[in-house]
Amino acid sequence: MTPSCSSYNSSNTTFHPFPRLPWELRARIWEMSILPRVVEIHVRNIDISKREHVTYWAWPLRSKLLLSSTPVPGALHACREARDHLTHPLTACGADGRNAYYELMSYSAMMNVQQQWSWQDAVPGPYVWVNFEIDMINIGSQRLSLPPISCGRKVKRVKYISPGSSVGQAFDVVLPGDLPPVPLLLEAARRRHAVRLLTLDPAHPLVPRLSEPRMTPRGLPRRPTTLQTAAQLALPFPRPVLQPPVYNGDTHKDPAPTSKDRAAKDFKEWLLQLDPSEIVVYTDGSMIAKQMGLPAHAEDPDAEERPEGECVGFGYVIFQGQTELGRGCGQLEQAEVFDAEAEGARHGHKAAVALLPEAQARPRITICLDNTSVIRGLRETPAASSQAAFLDFRAIRKSYGPSLVDFRWVPGHKGITGNEIADELAKAGAEGGEVVNEGLTTLAHSRRLAKREARTDFKAWWATNKPESYADYRLGASIKPNDELKELDRRSLHHLLAARSGHGDFKDYHERFEHEDALLTCYCGSWKTPFHPFHCRKAYAVFLVTGEAAMRENLSLTIGIYWQRFIARIQASHFFSWTCTRKAWRQTLWQQHTDGGGAADNLTGFLRGRGVEVGHGHDIERVTVDLDRLVHRARRREEALREEESESESESESGED
Repeated sequence: MTPSCSSYNSSNTTFHPFPRLPWELRARIWEMSILPRVVEIHVRNIDISKREHVTYWAWPLRSKLLLSSTPVPGALHACREARDHLTHPLTACGADGRNAYYELMSYSAMMNVQQQWSWQDAVPGPYVWVNFEIDMINIGSQRLSLPPISCGRKVKRVKYISPGSSVGQAFDVVLPGDLPPVPLLLEAARRRHAVRLLTLDPAHPLVPRLSEPRMTPRGLPRRPTTLQTAAQLALPFPRPVLQPPVYNGDTHKDPAPTSKDRAAKDFKEWLLQLDPSEIVVYTDGSMIAKQMGLPAHAEDPDAEERPEGECVGFGYVIFQGQTELGRGCGQLEQAEVFDAEAEGARHGHKAAVALLPEAQARPRITICLDNTSVIRGLRETPAASSQAAFLDFRAIRKSYGPSLVDFRWVPGHKGITGNEIADELAKAGAEGGEVVNEGLTTLAHSRRLAKREARTDFKAWWATNKPESYADYRLGASIKPNDELKELDRRSLHHLLAARSGHGDFKDYHERFEHEDALLTCYCGSWKTPFHPFHCRKAYAVFLVTGEAAMRENLSLTIGIYWQRFIARIQASHFFSWTCTRKAWRQTLWQQHTDGGGAADNLTGFLRGRGVEVGHGHDIERVTVDLDRLVHRARRREEALREEESESESESESGED
């Protein structure tokens, strides 16, 4: 029985008390009450030696307290149900294994105490509740080490005020992996998904759902669905039709089996052996920028970014023997070079068939182009981009005779006359040829726009969020691996990244994070800094930079865009291995063998004394040796000598007895 309107309205207007709501609704309300906060924290040192009745296990734990002036979230004071739901990991995680919404943050230098005692006993001092997903930790100007703090590795947003400045810098903790920010990755994935939705076959069940939302019975527009909103992110293009795969004897054969030089030689030999009655059609595609007029060839539709305002054109020329029968060119709007190559093959093949009289015997036609992807699409399964051109070419080939039409890959820009003429015609078509696809976009172009927008968003994010030091280094940001990652070994890359970020064996870094056992000075007596390898007086005098002006002008760039100089400096002088090391005993050993004489002679003696033979023809600066391994070997020798001496003494004592 259907309820009446009066009973329906009265049930909706009835207010249910909050405790009578279902648990799922109450939990959702408590979760929606969470708001982002700025949690100010500071550490207070406490001398607990003056306290009485201090247990042994609490000594290291209660020597420092983590305090916060930020009030506790109001939801934790509402009731026990809200406090248990938002702080207990079992009730907050559910089936997905998440942690609690609010977690307790404490300064615990000994995490193993929490394994021996309950978590209530291990909490030192006042409670500091933090939601690591949305809250920002404000540490002020104090040099606070995050790892000793419990849950320190979960911190995602930190605000820090540099000494001498009153303005705080808020930044997200960047995870390693050379990845853009997660919001940019998700937005790029949405754009790729939009292009994927537009490539579905018209008979796919999702295609009707992608159409514009219909009107409501009252004549109002409906709200677009999530799927419709995602599909609008991509530039629309003719929807391709799903084609059955085509297999032939050349399916697994590479259209370009040899190098370009060898292929050019073979192609010229093939032309000499060709029958004079056969027809050869050369096609090519090209792209130019409207403003600069620069060519932008690209065989792959997923090539690098190109300038704005580009024009794409195609060209073809028809030869029969040494006689030119015809030529033509055209322009494409919102397309790629891949599409121009396909259109050039279609128009060239159609023009060659139209030039032949119907009564005349049909000669063999060979389509020559320098794009292997287009050759595969013409010979086998048609590509999704510019599918109409591939299908039209297949229909013309079928009507003319499939066995009379063949394909051949020709290397571009290798002095082949027909290919050079087709390339010039393609450029002419891109500049002012007749437009053959007016108002239409191709799949390859839509994909390119999606990638370009992702790169544009990344550059805009980097321009806003890049560190100030990177402006002095003149370093940009790229989603792809840069030259440093490709060329440098692991150790050299470590030294370069440490110098750029300041997170390394440097005085400021050790003092900021309170590393009490760190060595802050170099062997020369100066403080360890990122630029110290260039003016250390104990290092070899190669690439030596002196003077304040030279240091300000050059050193920032040596770890930036001119990073090769920094790597050459530390490798030629073995700076971090011999001169400025992390351990004091290595510098002491080096000092014992370099002071009081020539550096080269003492270095030779230092190496020979540890089992490394250095001849007169060797360059001392090129000698590489692992001092840790050598010293370990020397210590093992000393231990062996001691054992032999002890054994000989014991034998002598037994003989006397």
